Amino acid sequence: MLARIDDRDFRASLDQARADVLASQAAVDDLQAQLTEQNTLLARALAERSVSASQAALDLANLNRVRYQKMPGSARGPSSSRRKPNAQARERASRS
Repeated sequence: MLARIDDRDFRASLDQARADVLASQAAVDDLQAQLTEQNTLLARALAERSVSASQAALDLANLNRVRYQKMPGSARGPSSSRRKPNAQARERASRS
């Protein structure tokens, strides 16, 4: 053997490169987990927003129903119950 090459520096560099790859892979995995968590939180927020919008629409419909029932001249309003006796009284008066 004429010469022997010392490969310790090469092996140290190779080990460092492998460690760097593992660290980078761990960082990618961590970011992937964060992305998954954020997607889950976003989906939940959108679902809650949809429920809130539906509840608001239901509340508005109920308020409009109550308001409509209180309107004079509506089929279900308080004046419709007054009209019936008045109409009956007018009918009796016209027969007399």
